Amino acid sequence: MTIRIPDETELRSRAVPLEGVHNFRDVGGYETADGRITRERRLFRSDALHNLDDDARLRLDELDVRTVVDLRSDEERAAFPDAVGERTLVEQPIFADVQFADPRSTVAAPSNLPEIYDLMIDRCGDRLAAAVKALAAPDALPAVVHCAAGKDRTGVVTGLVLAAVGVPNDVVAADYAATGLFLTPAFIEVLAAGSQAADESMLGSEAEYMQALLARIDAEHGGAAAYLRAHGVTDGELERLRAELTEPTER
Repeated sequence: MTIRIPDETELRSRAVPLEGVHNFRDVGGYETADGRITRERRLFRSDALHNLDDDARLRLDELDVRTVVDLRSDEERAAFPDAVGERTLVEQPIFADVQFADPRSTVAAPSNLPEIYDLMIDRCGDRLAAAVKALAAPDALPAVVHCAAGKDRTGVVTGLVLAAVGVPNDVVAADYAATGLFLTPAFIEVLAAGSQAADESMLGSEAEYMQALLARIDAEHGGAAAYLRAHGVTDGELERLRAELTEPTER
């Protein structure tokens, strides 16, 4: 079976315009390997949501967003608190208590994005799984998951979710790489002003980064669903995610 990889036009069409946000996207419309498709307006991914105005919050109401899963650190949330209105807000910092560099250790701190993603998989599995469990909770969807740029922490969590419900790795990687379509100079300026992912060496979103990460998860853990199970996501939660996020499609 041939799976269609979305092109740039299609990826751009998934953007949801919101004042104060640069990288808010719907992950609906992706085909799965077993003949289904991800539902539209069920799961969104985004950069930080602290600049939302009343009109933007009204748009979230129109999208029926019930749950916001914030993957940022305590410090980031304190400096830039979400402005999402009356919704369930799940605070799940991915890097909580993770020490990137230990002076007592000979292991170097991660110096590039692939190394950071490997660190997430190796040392943040319980936090990644907790974020997915929040999305799999009854009546949690429609939901939005976000971090600062909507690229790295959000990219890994979204990638795990999509892969776990059957979206092929190449399609997941295309969705991840689409952030590069929205990393405009204005977006980068906002990130720098807020000291959020301001290091230009960390602003890439090459498809091969996600492809390599998912290939490693497949080889070492038996796939995204198995990885999530090993870190506390139940079979029932995975089944609920699949039922809520995907639907049959005609071939």
